[in-house]
Amino acid sequence: DRAKLLQFTTGSSRVPIQGFKGLTSYDGRLCPFSLHGVPYEYGIFPKVHSCFNRIDLPIYPSRALLAEGLFVLVNIQCMAFTMA
Repeated sequence: DRAKLLQFTTGSSRVPIQGFKGLTSYDGRLCPFSLHGVPYEYGIFPKVHSCFNRIDLPIYPSRALLAEGLFVLVNIQCMAFTMA
């Protein structure tokens, strides 16, 4: 599941040889992996910005909801890109 999350977040299932500090953005500039907390709303799942190696992670009220949100994120069968 870690490789799936990394693939979904960065576009690659492997960490660069330099480690996470070697991650780049869509234009080749260094761009570290980051988590960004967002307010929780019922039915909202984590949102990924693969161009910027970032996950907008709702601040879930329980670990169980966090685990469910991450499970859904890495196990969806289709991947969609939006311009939002």
